[in-house]
Amino acid sequence: QQPPPPTLGTLKLAPAEEVKSNEQKKRPGGIGTREVHNKLEKNRRAHLKECFETLKRNIPNVDDKKTSNLSVLRTALRYIQSLKRKEKEYEHEMERLAREKIATQQRLTELKHELSQWMDVLEIDRVLRQTGQPEDDQASTSTASEGEDNIDEDMEEDQAGLGPPKLNHRPHPELPKPPPSAAP
Repeated sequence: QQPPPPTLGTLKLAPAEEVKSNEQKKRPGGIGTREVHNKLEKNRRAHLKECFETLKRNIPNVDDKKTSNLSVLRTALRYIQSLKRKEKEYEHEMERLAREKIATQQRLTELKHELSQWMDVLEIDRVLRQTGQPEDDQASTSTASEGEDNIDEDMEEDQAGLGPPKLNHRPHPELPKPPPSAAP
């Protein structure tokens, strides 16, 4: 059986020594616990303040000594968002430049191939001039009317884009050889 609940007349106050010993039983360490907590809280606030100061130093245009932490955080957020926008812009620019580089390299390859063909034609022309074929000399004695026909045919071929490029038989200066380049 349980004893009846105490009434006001039956409540006794415990002596001070008993209350003290009961508190110490509830909280081991007693008085020192509060001091430790205060010290930890002070260190936490100091660390937080140091972090905000570091953040403030790394954000442009935030030099005011009295800037609130909320203002620092908002400014940091805007700054980070602007950096992300710039990063995306730079990524798009890099992609565009990469595509442009590929197109330029393809064009360079085409031009090298075209130059190689021209060099072959020039080399053939040079060899023909050095050997001095007699058939060319006989062909050059054609009449003026025959020459006009040949010119008309040459012009038609040039306009149609047919045949190899026409070269006059004047001596061509030697083209300088391109410097060796690194392969892309």
